[in-house]
Amino acid sequence: MAVAGGREPSDRHRNGDGQQVWLPAVGGVLVVDGAIALVRRGNAPARGLWSLPGGRVEADEDPAAAVVREMAEETGMMVVVRHLLDVIQIPAAVPLRPGDPDECVAGYAIHEFLLAPAGPLGGLRASSDAIDAGWFTQPELTTLDTTAGLREHLRRWQVWG
Repeated sequence: MAVAGGREPSDRHRNGDGQQVWLPAVGGVLVVDGAIALVRRGNAPARGLWSLPGGRVEADEDPAAAVVREMAEETGMMVVVRHLLDVIQIPAAVPLRPGDPDECVAGYAIHEFLLAPAGPLGGLRASSDAIDAGWFTQPELTTLDTTAGLREHLRRWQVWG
């Protein structure tokens, strides 16, 4: 797993066995006709920045099922998973319980999946915790305020071929 941002979590992000604790999350890469589906985040972290649709994995949920659910919730798009691209660790002091800053996890372990439409392409729309959604070509992506590392990851994953 790659750790974005180069920061290592502190000891308060470790379980009783000294292991770092990461919250499982997902992100979906959906490219259709040379354009990628992105959402503008409505909540922290990265509020207001353009990012891949995604979110936390619910208890007892498979990450592949979570990315399908998150895509429907955030964009209205029905998708199928093609394959796992990567798992990226994003350090962040995330409270295990709201309002308890002393018990935090190290951050998010984001399972990034390559997706395909699950039938006829419907309209992309922002919903859930996304405040906007859109289709962007590779050149258009350079003009957006995006989450840290997004453009580099997309290049590394070669999502545009």
